[in-house]
Amino acid sequence: MSTPAMSKTAMSKTAMSKTAVSQPATSHPALPAVSRQDGSCRLLIRGLAAVGLAGTALLHLVQLPDTWQQSPMLGAMFAALVAGATAAAAAMVVTDDRRLWQAAVLLAAAPIAGYILTRSIAVPFDSADVGNWLEPMGLASLFVEAALIALCTDVLLAWPRQRGDRDQSVAGVLAVTECS
Repeated sequence: MSTPAMSKTAMSKTAMSKTAVSQPATSHPALPAVSRQDGSCRLLIRGLAAVGLAGTALLHLVQLPDTWQQSPMLGAMFAALVAGATAAAAAMVVTDDRRLWQAAVLLAAAPIAGYILTRSIAVPFDSADVGNWLEPMGLASLFVEAALIALCTDVLLAWPRQRGDRDQSVAGVLAVTECS
């Protein structure tokens, strides 16, 4: 197959091109191959983000009446979070915009920061939760919000690559967006 005239560099380039052609397009071996042309993977990822935002809204909506009664200021923050997360979830269903993904990260990070703050020190709007780290609804909320941040961060890190700007691309954290 190789001739004496073929250099080692040419042979290694030929071997690399054969390897690159034979490997599947996905970067993670545990993920199934998904068609990049129908956009269904990107729609699925947006759907997951919308569900995460809706979950954040729902978890805080359930606690809103009691929270509002105990601390109107914290209740107002919960209401603002519910409204923002609901609006972002609805927008995520119909559009794919970088600013929307950034807003989703902020909407997920704000309650995590609030949880850490209100469990660490007494604040004027909530002094009853200091040390209450294992509240079940709080832990459920942290799980949903951390998963949402991971998903959105992966999408945002891969954004330039998906839009064709390969010079500025950064590898995604979860390799989920590779199928888009």
